[in-house]
Amino acid sequence: MAQIGLAIVGCGAVVTGRHLPALATIPGAQVCSVYDPDREAARRVAAATGAKIATALEEAVGSKDVQAVVIASPNAFHRQGVEAAADAGKHVLCEKPIATNLRDAQAALEAARRAGVVLQVGFHHRFTSEFRLVRRLLQAGAIGAVHSFQATMSEPLDVIPGGSANYRLDPKLSGGLTLIDFGSHRIDQLRVLAGDAREISAYFTSAGGHGLDDNVVLLVAAQSGAVGSLSFHRFSRGALAPATLIGTKGVVCFNAYVANPFHAAPVAVFTEEPLPPDVAAFTRPQDWWSPPRSGWMELWPPAVNPFIEEYKAFLGAVRGDPISAATGEDGYKALEVVIAAYKAHHTRRAVALPLDPQENVPLPTFTPAGSR
Repeated sequence: MAQIGLAIVGCGAVVTGRHLPALATIPGAQVCSVYDPDREAARRVAAATGAKIATALEEAVGSKDVQAVVIASPNAFHRQGVEAAADAGKHVLCEKPIATNLRDAQAALEAARRAGVVLQVGFHHRFTSEFRLVRRLLQAGAIGAVHSFQATMSEPLDVIPGGSANYRLDPKLSGGLTLIDFGSHRIDQLRVLAGDAREISAYFTSAGGHGLDDNVVLLVAAQSGAVGSLSFHRFSRGALAPATLIGTKGVVCFNAYVANPFHAAPVAVFTEEPLPPDVAAFTRPQDWWSPPRSGWMELWPPAVNPFIEEYKAFLGAVRGDPISAATGEDGYKALEVVIAAYKAHHTRRAVALPLDPQENVPLPTFTPAGSR
């Protein structure tokens, strides 16, 4: 297997805590160059990987040893990183979101297209075993056509490393606190499962005294005809992440990789259709000699590290395999839902997609008390 040299742009907590441990398990990938304006952060990643510390973005992505670039800088700099990598002819894995506005997202897409390089967006929730199993259930027709969905994600604000110093608390760097950050993961998942959105209604409030969105509810109408609600909460003290899809023949419930007592199993399906053998293998029948019953069934797929799976997909695409993960276009469409929600909040009316990428839509901000 040919070795792929990587440059890492941005050396913060997601890199040290998630990306580097995943890369350490994958043969054929070597971090060769790192860049971060914070020299101490760059030194930590360089010490862990043996990489050279670049003094500028262009130096990092232009190294002859580098074939692909990981963009993990604050959100506002993603376009800059993607364009620099693409201009150097390097493939790109860009952390989500692809940008903080549609104009920059479109520019990033165009740069990758011009250069003919892979652009994958870091929606690692696509790679959980739960999500993959739900996709398989839908492909098998286990619940029929999806007509409705609902999903919630919540987590405490203090799981963000560094507290108030984290760039997510700076709207100029982040583009928002909750919806554009972990909310975009669930938006991406529901796009895959229920289809692209055609209309968004939204309401934002802020409970944390930081002036940014931490309590968000969306109503989504999909092009497929499905309708549903998504809610995201960053003031919550407990983490949870359930989702439910209701179809014409059944129901499926699944969870992001957050466990709590209300989730009996990673995936639960109600169906009167026979499960495909590869799915039935994850059931736990009461009697080993009995076939799976119809009705509600619990499914227990093996746990995986989604960052490892994400890198396998990316490196495979770099080596020439068809891209099987979130493309730059997927990143654009997820961001478009976020921006449409911002617009719906300001206008107090439903917003139809697609949006004009040149339109300037400000993000919701609040007084310390959370009022508009």
